[in-house]
Amino acid sequence: MENSESVSNLIIDGFVPAFDELVAKYSVTTALVYGKIWLYSQTNKVCCISIDRLSQELNISYNTVLKHIKILEEGGYIKDDTPELKNRYHIYSVTNKLNIIYELNGSEL
Repeated sequence: MENSESVSNLIIDGFVPAFDELVAKYSVTTALVYGKIWLYSQTNKVCCISIDRLSQELNISYNTVLKHIKILEEGGYIKDDTPELKNRYHIYSVTNKLNIIYELNGSEL
């Protein structure tokens, strides 16, 4: 199975990773917001999804998503590539702060 196909299947199947480091340092909610951004950034190397959609998919409020995005930015886990935009989609990239090594179904992604 190729990398992009594996990630697409994860998104379709509703899997959201909650990385232990973020759960321990911040909260489960912060980890889940990061997990969604991380998942969406696997196919294009950036995450270009609305805050509304993130909030719907995670079943949390818009303001809660914004709060945790700010925490992740300040912690250096994600970067807003479009900080000048107001009231529009932002593009987020995941930094290399987390050293993520994982396997799925016995094959590395």
